Amino acid sequence: MTKRLSIRGRGKDVYLGPDAGIPAHQADGTTEHQPTSVPSHQQDGPASRRPATLPVKTTFYISRQASEEIDDLWVSLRKRHGRDKLSKSEIATRLIEAGIRELKDLSMDQQIERLNRAS
Repeated sequence: MTKRLSIRGRGKDVYLGPDAGIPAHQADGTTEHQPTSVPSHQQDGPASRRPATLPVKTTFYISRQASEEIDDLWVSLRKRHGRDKLSKSEIATRLIEAGIRELKDLSMDQQIERLNRAS
């Protein structure tokens, strides 16, 4: 009697063969298209060379009240002033920047006091 071969870890190769699902031009390890450059916003280098207007995705939690106030402000601006192009992200960014400017004008003790009072 012959010993059975283990199929553990072989996945679809057991049923379809080792090159199943791989396009013919990639079976030998080559790719059809290999980019020759990196987009400018992904290049390494000092932050001063990157555009300042390029948004950065950041995730953090805010209170339900702050979220609702941003929504209300956004709806109000759209209804009253026709500001279709002002997004909630832009509103949040401008509010955060204004808060940072305000805090920078205070001493460290005043900054801590203001932040503790806000929560």
